[in-house]
Amino acid sequence: MKKKLLVNFVYWQNVGHVIEALRYTLGYYRANPDWEISLVLNKNAPSALAQICPWIKEIYLVDIPDEDAEINLSTYNQIPKNWDYVASTDRSVKKEYCPGAFWEYYRQMDKYLKVRFVSAICGDKKIPYAPRQKLLLDLPKGNLDYAKKNLLKTKVKIGIMFGGHKNSKYFPSFKSWRMIIDSLYKQYDDLSVYFSGKLCPFTLEVIIH
Repeated sequence: MKKKLLVNFVYWQNVGHVIEALRYTLGYYRANPDWEISLVLNKNAPSALAQICPWIKEIYLVDIPDEDAEINLSTYNQIPKNWDYVASTDRSVKKEYCPGAFWEYYRQMDKYLKVRFVSAICGDKKIPYAPRQKLLLDLPKGNLDYAKKNLLKTKVKIGIMFGGHKNSKYFPSFKSWRMIIDSLYKQYDDLSVYFSGKLCPFTLEVIIH
C-alpha cells in the first residue's frame, strides 16, 4: 500500500507562498515517487497552480480569510485523517510568524488528525526529502501565448514579484529594490525585468524611478 503524506501549508494567500508549498511537495515527490502526496492551502490562495502539478494527489482548501478569523471544525473537516505523515510549514511552530487564526488552526489540526506530525517541512530525517528541486509548471497554452506575445526578446528575462505585509521589516525597502535591480542590469547585458504580484504605490514608485 502506498504511503500517504499531507503537506499542510495553510498561510497567507499570496502566490509566493503557494509556489513555496509546491516546491516542498516536489521535494517529497522526487524522494518518494511511489507515495501519494496531498496539499492543504488557504482557500483564498491561487490553488489553480497546484492543480497543474501532476505529482499532487489531492488539494484541500481551508477558509481563513484573515488572521483574526474564527476557526471551527467545519473549516477543515473535509480533510481525511488517514495519513502516514503530515508535514507542516515551520512557521506553525513559531508563533511570531504564525499569528492569530493560523496559529489556532495548526493547534486544532494537531488534535484533529491524530497522526505523527513532522514539526517542520523537511525537518524529519525519517521522511526522505530531495532539496533544491527546480519547479517547472506546465502552464495553459493561453498563458504561454500571452507571455510570448508580450515579453521582450531579450536573452535574459527576470521576474520580480512584489508582495504586501503590514510589517515592512519583512520586505526590502525601496532603496534595496533599486540596488537589486541596478545590480541585475550591470550583471546582464541583454536583460528585461518584469514586475508581478501586488500592485501598490511602492511598486509604482520602483517602476517610475
